[in-house]
Amino acid sequence: MKIFFRRLAEETKAAFDVNAANYLGDDIHRGEDLQEIDLCLAQASARLGRQVDVLYAGVGPGHLAARLVASSADIRAMYGVDYSSRMLALARESLGDCGTARLVRQDLLDPDLRRRWRQSFDVCLLLNNTLGNMVAPEGPVEARVRCLEVLHEVLRPGGNCVLSVYDFHRLEGLNGSYTPKLKILEKTSDGDFMLKLAANGHSYLFYSHWFTERELHDLVQSAGFRICAEARRGQRLIVVCER
Repeated sequence: MKIFFRRLAEETKAAFDVNAANYLGDDIHRGEDLQEIDLCLAQASARLGRQVDVLYAGVGPGHLAARLVASSADIRAMYGVDYSSRMLALARESLGDCGTARLVRQDLLDPDLRRRWRQSFDVCLLLNNTLGNMVAPEGPVEARVRCLEVLHEVLRPGGNCVLSVYDFHRLEGLNGSYTPKLKILEKTSDGDFMLKLAANGHSYLFYSHWFTERELHDLVQSAGFRICAEARRGQRLIVVCER
């Protein structure tokens, strides 16, 4: 199975890289969830008595990051992390010469991330089912657990994580395709989807997992977080957690 999961992880990453320019643009499940993010930033800033340091994990092409740094007076610094060089190139265009944001190419599952940034941030953002698209050589469940443990480690005590994933109980519109470019090959009763992206004359396997509320609660609590607030928006579950 490790060989399969390693291949699945590589192809899922390749699919994101190839489709960087269209990332989330054709996904009807996405959302910005600015209400929850802005409230979290404001509350963290009020608690600390200063602006906050933010880690945006899986920053993608940077559209939301650009909106946040432009509109929020609560951000002191934002670090956007992504494994994809194409995503980061687009994020640099989105952010322009903004001095508040820094972009770093790094895999969220890289052990060096937690060593490098241990207790460095007040708020972490992990949005639009980034957690559900992760695969480690050991498997996707292990990837999700490890990712949340890393975010817990890089947060300062009392820090917050805003997490949004796709809601398993809101599966309408997923008959044969996930987005116009992602065709469903297989879906299981426990929320796993195997998809195929065809692009540039190649096809890539693509993994996605949709979460039940109970599953999400168990995951974040097992990583050491306490859930402070939660909401449903469209086909997303949103939780705000505290370290």
